[in-house]
Amino acid sequence: MPLDRKDRVKDQTQTTGTGSVVIDGLAPLGYRTITSAHATGSDVRYTIINAAGTEWEVGQGVWTSATNTLTRATVFASSNSGNLVSFSSGTKAVFTGPTAVDLNELATLASPTFTGIPAAPTAAVDTNTTQIATTAYVVGQGYLKSAAAASTYLTGNQSITLSGDASGSGATSIAVTLANTTVSAGSYTNANITVDSKGRVTAASNGAAGGVTSFSAGTTGLTPSTGSTGAITLAGTLGVANGGTGATSLSGVLIGNGTSAFTTKTNPSGAFVGTTDAQTLSAKQLQGYSETTTTTTVSTTTFNLDTSASNIFDITLSANVTFTFTNPPASGVARSVTVILRQDATGNRTATFTNARYSDGITPVLSTVGNRIDVLTFFTVNGGTFWFGTFAMANVS
Repeated sequence: MPLDRKDRVKDQTQTTGTGSVVIDGLAPLGYRTITSAHATGSDVRYTIINAAGTEWEVGQGVWTSATNTLTRATVFASSNSGNLVSFSSGTKAVFTGPTAVDLNELATLASPTFTGIPAAPTAAVDTNTTQIATTAYVVGQGYLKSAAAASTYLTGNQSITLSGDASGSGATSIAVTLANTTVSAGSYTNANITVDSKGRVTAASNGAAGGVTSFSAGTTGLTPSTGSTGAITLAGTLGVANGGTGATSLSGVLIGNGTSAFTTKTNPSGAFVGTTDAQTLSAKQLQGYSETTTTTTVSTTTFNLDTSASNIFDITLSANVTFTFTNPPASGVARSVTVILRQDATGNRTATFTNARYSDGITPVLSTVGNRIDVLTFFTVNGGTFWFGTFAMANVS
């Protein structure tokens, strides 16, 4: 049943526990009893509270007049965290009437959301205001009715007919036919085409053969050797300023300065022997050449000296290190290496060279004072099997 809301309904009960509540039928002065206010079977909102106000419950239940019983169906809020309250003995007041739940269910004045079947006043025919248009108003205006019979409402799929550039008709689907233009279907070569504002091709014809219609060499230095239209063959020399060499034909090594024409670099006399990257320089004089130096601080106990990457190693010792020469040349080819050893501020660092051989078999004694420098030179002729060493400088400060 719909909710039964009445004013000034207050009764009492002696019921304990969480079950149905038996109403005493005693209302204070100015109030009505629940029996006199509600018909049997009514859904009512109720509030039950003990005299001390410590036990209370708000919910919805069903009223049965024959037994003066209120059956507690749904609890909205209670002193038992929203659950049924197990009431203790004593007289409890029982109210029926609107609760906070009812107020929260009311639609807001601004942008309300309705449920059920809300009703509204029906505006007069042809009303043109912001008043709500009810279904009665829509019927009165004659909307959704067939033109042939004003009293017949439109039902089912209605037929729609298209005309103009696109034609066709149908009730559930329409096969659209585009209107033909004056242009003949087919392929066009070098076409001249006219398109109207609707995107339709309204005229088309074959055009003249395409290609270059004119040519200007500008400042490139190139000139057409076979005509100036159609396929053009160019002749001449492309200048340096235009990305060319400025030369007609060149071979060998080219050299240029960015402005003048490139020239061929004359090879020096003599020859490099061999055809690989490892060349032998024969009968040449070296002047002002440099050697690659590797400079590093070594704090590990072992370190590789890559002789293919550098000929001079400038090393600061920060630990006692054993050095190994790596990547030597093949046996029969000599390679020399210079090693500069620097003691760090601590000093007393030692250095040992694997496969090193010294005069009289005596290993050089390095400086021990901090920041002192020793220089050793090594060379090999047998692929690194031995590295012959010389103590070139000692205890340099």
